[in-house]
Amino acid sequence: MEARSRFHGDLQALRGRVVAMAALARSMLTDGVASLVALDTAKAQTVLARKDDLAAMDDEIEEEALLLVARQQPMARDMREIAAA
Repeated sequence: MEARSRFHGDLQALRGRVVAMAALARSMLTDGVASLVALDTAKAQTVLARKDDLAAMDDEIEEEALLLVARQQPMARDMREIAAA
């Protein structure tokens, strides 16, 4: 039973990372549009500076998802959730 509870904990952590990445992407979009409307190049540069953080989060989430699949061999619903992440 411990393996299943660990799996669900890992899955919950993966969900949290996806939510954090979505929040970063949303803030980048909001700030990007605001910088465009205001023609604020400094603000646009701060958005571009966060691009690497977003890409790193994406890579980390993908790696975590693949490791989770490899270690736990999840079944249907859990597998779909991991694949969506």
